[in-house]
Amino acid sequence: MFFICWEKNGCRGWEKCRKATDIADVFDRNNLVQGVDTVYCLSGGYNGYPMSYQQVLKAVAGELPIKGAFVHTPRFLSVMVSEVFPAREDARAAGFTEPTHYESDYFDILGKSLGLNRMVFAAAMKKQNA
Repeated sequence: MFFICWEKNGCRGWEKCRKATDIADVFDRNNLVQGVDTVYCLSGGYNGYPMSYQQVLKAVAGELPIKGAFVHTPRFLSVMVSEVFPAREDARAAGFTEPTHYESDYFDILGKSLGLNRMVFAAAMKKQNA
């Protein structure tokens, strides 16, 4: 679960989302489709980062992972994305080596063991052919 926060015409608002596809509903419900000054996706309350409207649309389409969002993987079921890396090599260098068998044309989900039955997961972007 994460929060989506926005700023439009000097006013701020926020709403709770359970998955990336909920973002589209938030934009419709709050009349944000015409545009918004800044969008922040928050996981918890401390890991916020600004996103452009185009990035939000990519997240809704499943093309962009959001830190703090839950993803269903065949191997580990529902996992939370704790990091997002620009490439698989960067994720492997940070210790995320366990495959989850997640299938996407845009990113991979990899796991990192923290010890006795504890893991964290990261998304690694795939190279896109232009």
